[in-house]
Amino acid sequence: MAEGEDVGWWRSWLQQSYQAVKEKSSEALEFMKRDLTEFTQVVQHDTACTIAATASVVKEKLAGPQNCLTPGFPSSAWRRRRGRSQSSL
Repeated sequence: MAEGEDVGWWRSWLQQSYQAVKEKSSEALEFMKRDLTEFTQVVQHDTACTIAATASVVKEKLAGPQNCLTPGFPSSAWRRRRGRSQSSL
């Protein structure tokens, strides 16, 4: 076997190996892109759901006791109790 044939064999093997690595890398990159896209969508969806749930709870809390939203709040009884506790200080 001549020296030129050895170089040709190595070159061919390296080119095939390089091509295989390149294909596998491209495939892995595509999987990573899809996974990242899916992860982003899940995070956006979950964040939107959490914000909606939080807004709902805050809305319920703000709409809580109706007497808090009536004119004249705090009531005179509440003011009297508060006034006594402040005057005793």
